[in-house]
Amino acid sequence: MNCSLLLDLVSSILLLVIIVHVVLYQVLYYIGRKRSTAVSLQISELCSNEPLVTIQVPLRNEPEDLVEEMLRSLMELDWPKDRLEVVFIDDSEVEHSARLSKVFNHYSKYLKLRVLKRSSRDGFKAGALNLALKHASGKYVAVFDVDTTPLPHFLRLAIPFLELGNYDYVQVGAKLRARDNSLIARACEAFEDLKFGVARYLSCFGVPLFGFGLVIRSDVLRAIGGWNEREGSLAEDYDLMVRGAIAGLKGVYVGEKLCWGEVPHTYHSFVIQNERWFLGRFLVTLYRIRDLLRARINVMTKLALLIQGIAYLPLTVLSLFPLLAILAFTLGVNSMNLTATTLLTLFAVCTPQIVDALRSKPRIVHGGASIRDVARAILLYISLSPHLLTALIKYSISRRLEFKVTPKGSRRYVPVTTTEFILEVVALAYSTLGLALSILKALPLVPLCLLLTISLLYVLLKFSLPEFRERVKLMKWGKS
Repeated sequence: MNCSLLLDLVSSILLLVIIVHVVLYQVLYYIGRKRSTAVSLQISELCSNEPLVTIQVPLRNEPEDLVEEMLRSLMELDWPKDRLEVVFIDDSEVEHSARLSKVFNHYSKYLKLRVLKRSSRDGFKAGALNLALKHASGKYVAVFDVDTTPLPHFLRLAIPFLELGNYDYVQVGAKLRARDNSLIARACEAFEDLKFGVARYLSCFGVPLFGFGLVIRSDVLRAIGGWNEREGSLAEDYDLMVRGAIAGLKGVYVGEKLCWGEVPHTYHSFVIQNERWFLGRFLVTLYRIRDLLRARINVMTKLALLIQGIAYLPLTVLSLFPLLAILAFTLGVNSMNLTATTLLTLFAVCTPQIVDALRSKPRIVHGGASIRDVARAILLYISLSPHLLTALIKYSISRRLEFKVTPKGSRRYVPVTTTEFILEVVALAYSTLGLALSILKALPLVPLCLLLTISLLYVLLKFSLPEFRERVKLMKWGKS
């Protein structure tokens, strides 16, 4: 088999993988849209019981204004304060914890507040939540991140499902918001809005868990082993969703958006957030797939869980096509089949995002996001491709998991390590090389590289170039 046929075969197989993923995704979306189990509660259906609820909030080096806003929102909850237990798990550095202690001391006068400090970050967020679970005395446990604040009627609408509906857990929707008017913030807002819309229609196959806005019975959570601190440490919510489905837990997704959430305000924040979700779900899927396939649950539920676990598969496959293009140029291969395959791959990868945007057009426009913002969101989505590849390579080499907290609350620029700096440059150079080869060859040999690089350059120039200069100034050339 000559090189041209081999490259054509590999590219065709990769394209087939993406098409199968996209078709399954759209079929599940269509069926879920018809059978959506997202429900609403009327005020007349509320119960009068007010059980003790433990609210768990893990944090690490979060801005003081975000922590204070979270505490204010907890104070405003329409729930008796003597029936509310708040536990913060502080994994911050010593200096930052000292600053936050003043904030906690102030609000401890009004809330039954407890702050737990860990000696290590074992298990990352999952480990922090397990520590809080050991000290939880509430009948129910509610989980929030610092950057997701509940609305005052959150518990009033969520608890009745557990008290009257005999559910094991409740997941509520969230309204994502961009506090500043920057391009990256608006694009991220549109991107997250599309993602939550999809989650709603997949809820009939397995109630999605977001890691915030979740209320679960504490005895049920303990019975299934709490949070997974190993394979699930980067995606503890998805791991709990899979284990819950296997264990037969009964959950419900509430359509109302009962909490506010922050979107990333910088491109770097957006990248590290999605790298974490990608690696986390990928590892959980590998670790749980055997148990999931053997579980006695509905086949459609298994498919929906797997589709959510490999949601980043199209982007991962897309990142391999520049490599094929570079090989084609190096070997002097001119293949129209490779050209056609790369174009079809790019189209297939973008199709779900475009279809979701068209379905959500009225909601997006009336919600404040324009079609232009949605287009930028799709470009952001495409630009993740080389970053996911470098994240996977880095993990394959080091075999070490890292949980990087997404900086939110303001346009904060964080110091970067030498490895992070090199990997970001490599991710850009990897795709830019495809563009250079296309120009040198003077043929449409690698149209995917051309389109991918244009989108990357657009994202970097419009979104990340200003912040990149700031981050270089803050560069820490220490150990990675």
